[in-house]
Amino acid sequence: MDAIGDRRGGVGAAGALRAQLPIDVQVGGTIDAAAAPPVSAPPLVAQTLGPGDVLAIDPRVVIRTEPGPYAQGVPANSLVAIEFSRSDFPWMFSPLTPDAQLRLQPWLMLIVVPRRPGISLRSRDNADSSVQVLTVDSASELPDLAEAWAWAHAQTVSDATTSGRSRLVSPRRLERATSHYACLATDVQRRPPGRARSERGAGGTSRPAWTTAAVAGSFDLPVYYAWSFATGEAGDFHDLVAKLHAQPLPAEAGWRPLSIDFPTTPAPAGFHPFTAPLEGVLRNLADPPAPSDPAAAASIRTELLRVTGLPRTVAPPRYGQAQAVIGAPWLDDLNANPVARIAAATGTRVVQARQEELVAEAWNQAAEMQRANQQRRQADAALRGRRRLDAPSPAP
Repeated sequence: MDAIGDRRGGVGAAGALRAQLPIDVQVGGTIDAAAAPPVSAPPLVAQTLGPGDVLAIDPRVVIRTEPGPYAQGVPANSLVAIEFSRSDFPWMFSPLTPDAQLRLQPWLMLIVVPRRPGISLRSRDNADSSVQVLTVDSASELPDLAEAWAWAHAQTVSDATTSGRSRLVSPRRLERATSHYACLATDVQRRPPGRARSERGAGGTSRPAWTTAAVAGSFDLPVYYAWSFATGEAGDFHDLVAKLHAQPLPAEAGWRPLSIDFPTTPAPAGFHPFTAPLEGVLRNLADPPAPSDPAAAASIRTELLRVTGLPRTVAPPRYGQAQAVIGAPWLDDLNANPVARIAAATGTRVVQARQEELVAEAWNQAAEMQRANQQRRQADAALRGRRRLDAPSPAP
């Protein structure tokens, strides 16, 4: 078999209810080592099953719904979805061909409507008892079929049960504190008007099951799977955050004035007592004021850089020196700023007060590391021993 043509036709061009697959077969071979001319079989046209052939679906193909059946208090900003165990299920019986952007219309769509007068979901009173009927009084309650392709998704997964799955998502914006129906329905008419089921085939035309234009009177849609749920009034975390509004703080919030004086005499040249803002953990959106005397702040910065560079026995502590990389620019900024030195001194005092507790916790962590390193050494030794045993013996 040299070639098989696989071209979806019919509905794409002629509007058939079932997709048509023209099949061209050429058979070639050799006879007594001589090549025989290829023989073309008569062309065949295979018809696939369409939406009109589906009387019901196996409920086991549905592996998850979001929200679940009879769920209460569902956030109104949720998206309703249904998930299938087959990755091709939304397109399996589609009689259409892809459009110019290679977007294939699914044969199913998830419809979500409110439970109100004029909308009902009931069982059929005939042989198709497994299929329910959704009655709506206006097509404005239904999604736009022109966008159905965007709400059907396929996903590849790697687990022990399945290698792929698919889902349909409803574009419906839910209403608060309202009961809803979620219905899985075909978006293509199951049977042309006026034709019996036995006459379904390539001769009928494929029509959308509904249009967004208003429809006078109610109409019915066959439903293969359905469940109900109710939204709540309170909303979810997103709604709560949306209710938060920033309140302006007073300009003095988040900091307090710190009076800076020189404790010894004589004071460095150009120094005068001044105030600088001491900020806390909570920051104000407005920047704190600058030091009251910039020249005095520059003078004390120069003096602090000088004295923190003196030998440790006679100089103030140089905070962070043991932890900083040599030449770290933040080290001078920390030690030359009186406000930053206050925060560093406070942290040092906390460590000094709880040093026994902190050292004990450090040893506990070190013990865990020692046990982990011991297990690793034992595993390495076992691996080396195994390799020695598996190595071939030298020849005598």
